[in-house]
Amino acid sequence: MFTSFPANLSRGNMPAVQAVCVLFDGFDGRPLAVIDGTEVTHWRTAADSALATKFLAPPNPETMLVVGAGEMSRWLVRAHRTVRPSLQRVLVWNRTAERASEVAKELAREGIEAVPISDLDAATRAADLITTLYSIARTAHQGHQFATRRPPRPGRRLHPSNPRGR
Repeated sequence: MFTSFPANLSRGNMPAVQAVCVLFDGFDGRPLAVIDGTEVTHWRTAADSALATKFLAPPNPETMLVVGAGEMSRWLVRAHRTVRPSLQRVLVWNRTAERASEVAKELAREGIEAVPISDLDAATRAADLITTLYSIARTAHQGHQFATRRPPRPGRRLHPSNPRGR
């Protein structure tokens, strides 16, 4: 089970997504374990996105644009770099420039060349791979706006991620 409370981010260090995983006995249905599933949810969502990238993206992208700097942004970068080790640089854009800078710094501490950017149009043209993060209420509308106003270069992959839309 998972929940999404985006306001958690403004209240402190609690993630927006909270989750619990329950393991049941396959024979009689008894609950055997209850674990914090937030990290599992992050890995699963990022893995779904990376799997799509593995099969649909260009084989050797070097620059990735992340549109949105929420909790999932770092997980998505890690997962995409796993299936596309050619990714050398990550551009991070967010409505709040401070948040884009924070994510870029966190990625840099992991040894990833990450740059916060303010010019989304220029970054879209520069990127080989683009992933967008939106809440479920805005995904379809904003994803459509993004794709029609800022189309990627031909042959590039735009991957809308919706971690809360499952």
